[in-house]
Amino acid sequence: MQDTLADQKETLNRLLGRDLLAEFTVEMVPDSLPEESSLQEARKSAIEMRPEIKAETIKKEQAALETKIEKTRYIPDVSLQANYLTAPNISFLPQNVGAVGVLLSWQPWDWGQKRHNIAQKVDSEKQAQLSVDNVREQIFQEVDSAYRRLREARELLTAAQAARDAEAEKLRNQMDAYSHQAIVLSDLLQQQSSVASAEDQYRQGLLAFWRARADFERALGEE
Repeated sequence: MQDTLADQKETLNRLLGRDLLAEFTVEMVPDSLPEESSLQEARKSAIEMRPEIKAETIKKEQAALETKIEKTRYIPDVSLQANYLTAPNISFLPQNVGAVGVLLSWQPWDWGQKRHNIAQKVDSEKQAQLSVDNVREQIFQEVDSAYRRLREARELLTAAQAARDAEAEKLRNQMDAYSHQAIVLSDLLQQQSSVASAEDQYRQGLLAFWRARADFERALGEE
């Protein structure tokens, strides 16, 4: 039992990136995370926290902005000009002359170049949206799987804990019976073996639970 526990501790230390011989004690099973109560809540949390979806969303926004910029090339360039001239020594001209004008620059014929550029930008924008949808579906799949594994691990751990407590209670009863010579020693030893087996199954279930818990938090985007 001690060797098995040492193996499991080294496995957990390796998964956590710690020294294999780092000593630690296992806490009681914690309360469920808020995201465990609802799969939709877990999905929502993952979409808000996962860096992949944030990166793809930024790319999509950038593609949409480039499309808008390309469409503005259809708009004519308009500029306002103002001039003021003073001619004090020329008698036959006005002494002060001012002018205000509007300059419009536009190239209506570009042989379809603007339309082609816009079409390319629109395609890029659609591709960016597809990438966002693909990453979102991938995240949902990871969260759903981790959610189910954690729920299963918690239920199995609860069952293992109940079995361990039941075997421990049987052992107490048999020890009392043995003290009154109601059972033989072999029966007591057999029950002690059953308690050790139940304890080992509980520890394995506890390790599996913490693995599932870590996978679930990782799927949510937590550090």
